[in-house]
Amino acid sequence: MKKLELNHWFIKDNKLDISLMRFYVEINIKDNKFKMKVYDSNQGTILLNFNTLEESITYTENIINNCRNIEEILDKYNEYIDVNNQINDYLNQSVRLLMDSYNESYNYYEPIVKMIIKTNNKDINYIENTLDNIMDIYTDKGFDLFIELLNYYKNINKENANEYQELLKDMREEEYNEYVKRLIKK
Repeated sequence: MKKLELNHWFIKDNKLDISLMRFYVEINIKDNKFKMKVYDSNQGTILLNFNTLEESITYTENIINNCRNIEEILDKYNEYIDVNNQINDYLNQSVRLLMDSYNESYNYYEPIVKMIIKTNNKDINYIENTLDNIMDIYTDKGFDLFIELLNYYKNINKENANEYQELLKDMREEEYNEYVKRLIKK
């Protein structure tokens, strides 16, 4: 009888036990008969019991194949994670670029809106063109700028200003509700 003490990843019923387990193997070859038992070193319980060398070899081959399958699954999972990380990086970069674009637009239109209001500009085409462009700035600051110009525009052309208000309601319902709340506060 020969005893081997090994560290090994343990697989049973095609499931991988990812905790490292100590076990020992007892092989008994007597009268041309093969017996092999695998014991848990910690508990002394029999984990596997083989009566023939073929059983042992078949089981070992299954373990090797399962390990290969697990490696293939892990490789595919790692590929998925890599692609997912690349997509996340791309999306984060796209969002940053979009936010930069919105901020640039806001920085461009903010002095224009202030100048329209300060100079009491009544050029309907210029004001409406500015409103159209500001409506595309999807940030809180852009929304505030839009509302500021829209409130000014109501004093010049209430009918057209109400159309912009309805357009805002149709396009950006959540922001419209915020706009209504702000009007109620005033």
